[in-house]
Amino acid sequence: MAIALFIFMNSVIKKGDSLPRGEVDLAQVEDGTYLGNADNGLVAVDVSVTVSDHKLTEIKIISHREGMGEAAEDITADMIAENSTDVDVISGATMSSEMIKAAVYDALVSP
Repeated sequence: MAIALFIFMNSVIKKGDSLPRGEVDLAQVEDGTYLGNADNGLVAVDVSVTVSDHKLTEIKIISHREGMGEAAEDITADMIAENSTDVDVISGATMSSEMIKAAVYDALVSP
């Protein structure tokens, strides 16, 4: 049982590490509302991201399937305040934080 759990968690971490994310040049993003998602097998997030005048003005979490990472949802306020997707994760909710960041990134680069 422990080996199976280790293998599963290792695959979840690898899948999460392979998700595209990073800084988005908001000067290249037109005003609008965009949908994005990220899923590593353990945590799945769907978001709606609104951009106005090249600034993040609203990030709504449409759905968030998480283990115990509900606290990570606070990361959206940090992204809006810093006008960036490249913000620090929420302590104690690292995986969910990374998935939320990846979903927002997906929304902004895949309009």
